[in-house]
Amino acid sequence: MKTLKGCHLEDFHQLNLTDFNSFYSQIQNYCQKHDFECCGIATTKKLHFLENNHPNKKLFFEINPEDYFSILRSENIVFIWHSHVFGSADPSDCDVEYAYDHQHSSLIYSVQDENFCFFRTDPFKSVYFSI
Repeated sequence: MKTLKGCHLEDFHQLNLTDFNSFYSQIQNYCQKHDFECCGIATTKKLHFLENNHPNKKLFFEINPEDYFSILRSENIVFIWHSHVFGSADPSDCDVEYAYDHQHSSLIYSVQDENFCFFRTDPFKSVYFSI
C-alpha cells in the first residue's frame, strides 16, 4: 500500500491491517466495472456490497437504512465506503455531512484517479493511498 498525502501514522496503521488489504482490491475491482457510485460497508468479518439507492447514482450514493441497521446490529462496522466515478477521492460536503451523521470512518475510491481517501470526522483526519 502506498500513501499519497496527509498520512497520520496511527490512521495508516489502522488501514494496513492484513484482513483489510483484500477489501481494498475488491472495492477497486468492483467500482471499476460500474459507471455509477458504488457503496457498501466493511465490518471486521466481511465486505458488504450494497445497492446505491440514490436517484442520481452517477454523483451521489445512499445506503438503504434497513441494510445499514441490519449490519450494525449483527457486526462491528469498521468503515462505510463508496466510489467517486468523476473526480478525486476527496470527500464532498455531502460525504462529510453523511459521515458526521453515521459517525463511522469512511473510505472513498476514485475510479478516475485509482486511489482511496480514508477519513474520519472526530477529529477530522484523512489519509490518501493507492494499492
